[in-house]
Amino acid sequence: MKPAVRSTEILRRSLAEALQLAASGTSGRLDPRLTRASAQHRAGRKTRIKGATFRTGSTLVREWKGTQHEVQVTPEGYVWNGQRHDSLSKVARLITGVRWNGPRFFGLREGTGA
Repeated sequence: MKPAVRSTEILRRSLAEALQLAASGTSGRLDPRLTRASAQHRAGRKTRIKGATFRTGSTLVREWKGTQHEVQVTPEGYVWNGQRHDSLSKVARLITGVRWNGPRFFGLREGTGA
């Protein structure tokens, strides 16, 4: 997943976390991905942090045709209806019966439809 950073607050929290890690000695320097994202955000451009993932334990929720679907994020992938799947797009396809970009289907990117 490569979620766009659209919120100043999310970017601020990501930078604060990285600075705390650097101060604790866990990480020797600020992650260059966050440095680039910060510069792009200040310039008013949409920002992508490559390699960013959802945190384990997160739950993604989407209503589709009157049914609410919940997907749990695990270290091994995504769990929907008690079954593990490798990609969010696979889960979206199983729910809808057609191909979807998983993050877009769950409203994590612009262009969310239906």
